[in-house]
Formats: sequence, structure tokens, C-alpha cells
Amino acid sequence: MEAVKTQGIVLKSIPYSDNSSIVRIYTRELGLISCLVRGITRKNSKVNKYSLQNLAIVEMVTGRNKFSDLFHISEVNPIYNYTTINSYPAIMTKNCIFMFVNEFLSKCIKEGEHSKELFDYIMQSLITLDSEVHTSSDYHIIFLTHIAGYLGINFPEPTTDTYCFYDIQNNIWCQTLPSHSNYIPAEYVSYILNAKRLNVNEKLDFSRNGSQRRAITEYIIRFFQYHIPEIGKIQSLEILSMILN
Repeated sequence: MEAVKTQGIVLKSIPYSDNSSIVRIYTRELGLISCLVRGITRKNSKVNKYSLQNLAIVEMVTGRNKFSDLFHISEVNPIYNYTTINSYPAIMTKNCIFMFVNEFLSKCIKEGEHSKELFDYIMQSLITLDSEVHTSSDYHIIFLTHIAGYLGINFPEPTTDTYCFYDIQNNIWCQTLPSHSNYIPAEYVSYILNAKRLNVNEKLDFSRNGSQRRAITEYIIRFFQYHIPEIGKIQSLEILSMILN
């Protein structure tokens, strides 16, 4: 295919050989692609590991050889340079949220999916996370509730205030306890619906402790795991919960 100039967000790098890696990048024009980058560990390489670190926001020129499903990168330049994330001294809350978002995106975005709106939302959310002086402890909750809509699995709006449960499995509100375990109690769903109306740099307008915040997050992750089984367990959730508590 002809070379394409596009913006991209690096999700994951997998070693391929001594000096090469396969880098998975979510791009604005092509969706998720896998790129074979040769010489990535060499300091003098034009495309090296420093320019393709996790969640790097870049502009790149890429193309695919007709004999392979892998893309190649002929040029890459940063669009945004993080100033507080991974900096010294480390801002622990930001770094943990950053790590959580990276793992979540790496597991939920699949090849073939293509949405410029999703790309723009992720990019702006990452820039907000880095640039805001005070990071909201609810950032990850708001981020997850918003991104669900971009992925086509949004929580439906309730039609009345009398529902007691949200049935994840059937994607409906109900007044009686579902016969399975894939549901969310109304007390937590109300938090999620509030989060959908906020930006990621805002706080949810109610008081709760760390254990409640963790419960809300786990219910949302359960929602994603049902609709996108490939997500599996989010390893970084444990560390994030400890820091936010």
C-alpha cells in the first residue's frame, strides 16, 4: 500500500529480535496496526524505542508491504511531549492512572476497529491527564464511562428512577434481582451515569471512600469484560486502587 501520514498512539511494544520489535499503534487514519520496527534499540536509529514508548502521541508515515500484514514506519515525530508523567520526582497518582489506561487500551482496542472520534478522545484525555496540575482521583472512572460509548457498548440511559439493578448481560435496567451475577446495583450505576456527564479533569459530585471508588471501578471493568471478553483481568487495577486509597 502507499505510504500514509497519520497520527498514532503507541499501545504496546513486543520484542521481535535483538534489535527489532513489533509495535502496536492505534492510528487516526488506519485504526490499530502492528508495525515491525528494525533497529529500535539502537541509539542512532531514526525510529527508536524512545520515540515509541507506551502511549506516546506521534505523527508517523507508515505503509505495508504487500507480502506481509505488518506495517513499517519510515518517519515518526512526537505530537505531544509528556511533562509530568514519568517525570522526576514522579507524580504517583498520574503514573498509576497512566499505567492503568495503557493496559486497558492495549486489551480493549482490536485490529480492524477504526474511529477518528475514539482516537481524538483518547489523545485529548491523555494530554489532560498530563497537563492538569491536580489530577482527579475519579479520572479513570470518567474515562471508562466515556470510552464505552466510543466502543459501541454504552450504558443506556434509565427511563425512570425506580430501577434497582443494571443487567450487564442483557443490557437493560430491571427492578428485580437478575438470575445471574452480571449486574450492577443501582447505587453504583448512579455514580456511573454522573461520570458520563463530566470531563476527565472533574470530580464526581458525591462523597465516598476508597473502597467505594474501587467497587465502582470493578463494576465498570466487569461491564467491559462481558462485552469485550479479550480484556481479561486488568493487572494494574490493584496498584491503582492502593494508590487512590
